[in-house]
Amino acid sequence: MGFTKSVFAVLALLTGAAFVGCLQQAGQTAEINDSKGAGSDGILGRLLGGGVNEPLLPDGYQSLEGCRKRDLLWERVTKSRHEKLPEFRKVDPVGLVINFLKDKMNVESDQAPNGYRKAIHAVGTVAKVRYSSLGSHDLDGLFADTDVCGLLRLSLTSKPGDVAPGLAFKLFVDGQPSANVSALVALDGQGSDHNFFAQEMTNVVASSKKLSGKFSSGLFSLVSKHPRKISVSRFAALGKAGRNSMKLRYPYQVYFVPPKSLQDRFVSKEHNVLEDLVKLNPSFLSGSNDVVYELWAVVPKDNGPSERDSNLEAMARNPNEYRTRAKRIGAIKLESEMVSSSYGDSALFFKHDRFENE
Repeated sequence: MGFTKSVFAVLALLTGAAFVGCLQQAGQTAEINDSKGAGSDGILGRLLGGGVNEPLLPDGYQSLEGCRKRDLLWERVTKSRHEKLPEFRKVDPVGLVINFLKDKMNVESDQAPNGYRKAIHAVGTVAKVRYSSLGSHDLDGLFADTDVCGLLRLSLTSKPGDVAPGLAFKLFVDGQPSANVSALVALDGQGSDHNFFAQEMTNVVASSKKLSGKFSSGLFSLVSKHPRKISVSRFAALGKAGRNSMKLRYPYQVYFVPPKSLQDRFVSKEHNVLEDLVKLNPSFLSGSNDVVYELWAVVPKDNGPSERDSNLEAMARNPNEYRTRAKRIGAIKLESEMVSSSYGDSALFFKHDRFENE
């Protein structure tokens, strides 16, 4: 991004924040090299300071077996467990500016750099999960694998007001960077409904009806042509053992669908959502066979230009009708308790992959 766009982003955010107050959009990105790490760079970052201050990931981290990488990160999550649950925070405009000035969608890391400040979705919980394909589809790569080690983070965009659930999902690959995706119920959240699992989440969300959502989408459009979409093509490109996919067939949109038995465990009236999330563990999910989310998708026959254009047109024209074409492709099972921790809230990093080439 050029100097002019960077200046525009800073001025737009600082000016708009005065009128908007809380920006509501998912986005967690930063710039780091896994083996060497990176410090907070730029004059603004050095002046303001703060943010992540964690030991670098071990030398050779990226070359490790996938489940081993997960275990190393999980150790950092559990060692930094909050003794008392933190309160949800409002959006941090300064942190958003600092990270927006970086090419935050080009990251290949599981840990944010020192100095990184999580501007939105700053408070949440993390758990170990394992993904398994149902085998009833023709996708490849991680989508088709079973027993893939992963991490799942559940959070709210910011302190409610409107309740805006979001998730970040990471699957680990032997000797290769992880595959990541983030999802929301909607840019505008789900109103006053405090049941975190009341609705499914997706990587492609509709435009916002509120000024805050419109404004934040405008900012993110400076680093992506599709600020409301995140690609999942990486999940099809590699299998968990690091093998290249034989056929790069992937969905454009995925849906994280909570089991009905989980939806019914929580209430919609106002309460502390974080207290609900830390209740989650395999025993709590016994009624759903440990499944915290089912993964649904519209499975393409191929990813050639004609079908690509047809699918994208269908998504834009009638997203509800497009959703009816989706089918269940896999399940995400909880393998640990959900933990509230300082590492999970500040340093654990989930890459956003651009939707540009879909």
